Amino acid sequence: MFKDVLDIYNKHLPSILVLSITLVFPVTFFIQLVVVYVYESSTVLFPSIISLCLLIINFIVLFSPFSFLTHKDLSDETVSLKELYAVFFSYFFYLLLFSVIVYAISVFGSFLILVPTIIGFSIIFLLPVFVDETSMKNHFRKAWLTLKSENIAVLGDIVIISSVQILLWTILTYIIKDLENSFFFFLVLRALVNTFLYPLFYIYLARKYGQLHEDRKWVTF
Repeated sequence: MFKDVLDIYNKHLPSILVLSITLVFPVTFFIQLVVVYVYESSTVLFPSIISLCLLIINFIVLFSPFSFLTHKDLSDETVSLKELYAVFFSYFFYLLLFSVIVYAISVFGSFLILVPTIIGFSIIFLLPVFVDETSMKNHFRKAWLTLKSENIAVLGDIVIISSVQILLWTILTYIIKDLENSFFFFLVLRALVNTFLYPLFYIYLARKYGQLHEDRKWVTF
């Protein structure tokens, strides 16, 4: 699996670098600034909940072009940068709105029972994997069927990806804590980490769950 991910990454490295520099870095840097504002503002209610939502949005809205690229590679089809940008802008507001709505429902559900939160986060996590679908109904259907079949694997991937990011951010904080303007450097380095990590995560998830769905005969009820 990891060899396949690296093969796809290396094969499309020029396109991935362009997308990372022009999309992943600026979006991540902007959202990090907003997170800082949310935490420092005295007028924002529930800053931790809002900040987590922003970080999830950061991950999800950038997913679609890399997922599309991975699906095209698995189908032995070529894809242009123009197509990848078109996919990003086509799905940006859809994924943004969906993430906010499901996150809000999940947070509300967490006050009642933990299960809605887990399901909501998992659906948000899986939906961009199926960007090659032409209808919203099929997006939800494939994400739901994948979650039902691979719930432990999905939760495990969420934990691993979150842990890797937290570990790297913690290391960066320790390294630059004594530098002048360390706050600015931290934001830049954090955005750079995401710039190079996110494409690997996206390709891994699209390769794993997208191909898994194609290889199985799903039973619907």
